[in-house]
Amino acid sequence: MMNRVKLIILLALFSVTSPVLAGSVSSEMQAFGLDGTWSDDCAEPGALRETFAYHYFANPNLTLASQNDRDGKGTLYYEVVSASKVTDEKLKVMVIITGKDDVKVPKERLSEQNPGPVLYEKFGMKMKMDGRVMEKCLN
Repeated sequence: MMNRVKLIILLALFSVTSPVLAGSVSSEMQAFGLDGTWSDDCAEPGALRETFAYHYFANPNLTLASQNDRDGKGTLYYEVVSASKVTDEKLKVMVIITGKDDVKVPKERLSEQNPGPVLYEKFGMKMKMDGRVMEKCLN
């Protein structure tokens, strides 16, 4: 009987603290299909990659990495602070920069690093963002 009570309490706590509840940033993004790694050319080594990572008790992260001259060499790290569905085909995402090339941005400067909203649009099996059409990479 005591084990059953402990189980019920744990389940209740889990359901309250779970970030994947309806309406959360993670659930909006995953329901829209933004997960894994996306690129305008997955086959090209060093091409710009957008990678979405989800965490159990924190907002999702977005990493932009490129190793070619066309997209600019380097890595930018973002925290996704909100995601809201505009239409069935569009999702508005708000991000803040948290680091660049493995250098963390001090918390007191995060508000200065806000690039504003990013609009993702479904384009068949691909995503469109800032005029770029991206495909989901398998690697």
